[in-house]
Amino acid sequence: MRAFQNLFALLKSGYLPALQILFPLALLIMVTQGTCHAADITVTATLNRASMSVEETAEMVVTVNGSGSAELNMAEVDGLGFTQRGHSRQLQFINGTASASLSITYLIQAMKPGSYVIPAVTVEVEGKKLQTEAIPLEVTSSSPQQQESTPSPSSLDLPGEKDGQKAFLRAEVQNQSYVGERVPLQIKAYFPQHVQASVNTLPGLLGSGFVMEQLDSRPRQTTERLNGTAYNALSWNTHLTGIKEGQFPFQLQLDATLLIRQKTKSPFTGQDPFADDFFTHFLGGFERKPIKINTPETTLEILPLPTENQPEDFSGAIGDFTLQVKASPTFIEIGQPLSITMIVEGTGNFDRVEAPIFPNHPGWKSYSPAGQYTPIEESRKGRKVFEQAVVINDKAISHIPQLSFSYFDPLKKQYVTRFSTPIPLEIKAPVNQSPAPQPTAAGGLSEKISKTDPPKTEESIKKDLAPLHPEIGKLSRTFAPLFVHPWFQAFVICCGLFLFLLLGLLIRNRRLNLHPAEIRKKQRRQLLTQASKELEQAIAAGDSSTFLARCRSVIQQQLGLCWQVPPETITLADLTARLGKKSALVEIFAAAEKGAYAGYELSADTMRQFADTLNKECGQLP
Repeated sequence: MRAFQNLFALLKSGYLPALQILFPLALLIMVTQGTCHAADITVTATLNRASMSVEETAEMVVTVNGSGSAELNMAEVDGLGFTQRGHSRQLQFINGTASASLSITYLIQAMKPGSYVIPAVTVEVEGKKLQTEAIPLEVTSSSPQQQESTPSPSSLDLPGEKDGQKAFLRAEVQNQSYVGERVPLQIKAYFPQHVQASVNTLPGLLGSGFVMEQLDSRPRQTTERLNGTAYNALSWNTHLTGIKEGQFPFQLQLDATLLIRQKTKSPFTGQDPFADDFFTHFLGGFERKPIKINTPETTLEILPLPTENQPEDFSGAIGDFTLQVKASPTFIEIGQPLSITMIVEGTGNFDRVEAPIFPNHPGWKSYSPAGQYTPIEESRKGRKVFEQAVVINDKAISHIPQLSFSYFDPLKKQYVTRFSTPIPLEIKAPVNQSPAPQPTAAGGLSEKISKTDPPKTEESIKKDLAPLHPEIGKLSRTFAPLFVHPWFQAFVICCGLFLFLLLGLLIRNRRLNLHPAEIRKKQRRQLLTQASKELEQAIAAGDSSTFLARCRSVIQQQLGLCWQVPPETITLADLTARLGKKSALVEIFAAAEKGAYAGYELSADTMRQFADTLNKECGQLP
């Protein structure tokens, strides 16, 4: 805190140009140190439960500390299914140190009971492969018998309310879907309008066999009237996905707190002494009542996908989609890359939508596509765009072939395959490629050309063509960042030392400026030391007039700094008035003035006595 006060004082004293230079250097040191600390990378895997039944699910979180990106490789386990639910990244700067972390969440579903061991997860970060520890998991055939407890009602009767005036929770979802199908789910919580309520938690899923997407922390708030009663309604729109086939109970639960007004009662009669609502408003108390409201328990059926007539390119997409394919440019040279854009648009589980397979052909070379998903606002639709690069190396290629995309339509209950239309291409030979010589019936023309145009040598052909690199060349194993080099670290250390040295000097000068008396005292000591040397020289030379003149000047300088007046304005009368007639300085000053005007001469012993007295008296000045 003291350092920040000093820096603030420097800003007020006008040292802004210096700080403009020092601040970037300090920031460079902080970023360099933070980057170096971020190089320590660790990976861990945690499981939220050590045992479960085949009807339940477990959640595993793989955390990478020290990096914001990584590639995970999970081994398959017979009898266990892994579904990725999402990932999150976090970057923090604490005391100039950068800390990045990546968390990936998986949902684990068991197909049969038994003792399992989840093998170590291999994580590749910055070219290094790290592994987590193996985790044991016990799966039982059924859920253990739970302790008896009072069931949470789907609605709560409020004190003094009529029938139908309750807080309750509703959910709208179709009761039949397929494994992996993304079905819409609407959740609504109703609270009587005249009752103040606060939601403690988001609606939570109590069933198993399906996964609910994350809810928005800010639900939509509306006012609705049901059976003549006004309610404040909170609405959430999300999606539900079944992860295994079967029939599963479905129920949602919400924790809330109600603020209920209590009426006052007489301690003698038990009746309300102030039955009027006016008195109830001012004299009535409030009670905070925590509640748990549930949706009515229903059963959802998850159907398996049919295996009959399943297309070979089916990747697990379920919904209703369209396919559009574009190519640019369509007029190209051999060896020139073109970009193929494949757009899949519609409703469904886009996480299972993959790019259409581009067929292999010796006439072209294709590269792996890259996809990006974009939701369409104010609708349940989405769009996933894939970009793929293709290089044509055969002039005989005339078009981009037909591409296909297959998905399962839950409404039609059948597989659907969408096809694109072939895209025509115009391929031409490169401009710098020499055409092959054409044979002619008469050899006169060819002979004339051969005589007028001398054959090109190998060197001239190389000059006409762009340089080719048939070999990769020298490769570098690693790319060392700037902060790893020793010279850069030495430069940063030197800048840091210079920074602290300069700050120390600025703070020291600032402290001296805050104590002017100390500065004047230091100046008097310096002047007295210099004057003592001059007095000794005058004594050695026996020059009485120079000695007395220098004594007079020393007394004026010393007292001028003490009294904060110009030295040349100090006279014998001022000294007598402030120091008194008996002061040794007054005696020396009077002798100096007498010697200046009357030619007063002093002996060597007297000059020595005056010099010692002058040093003593001036050294004792405040």
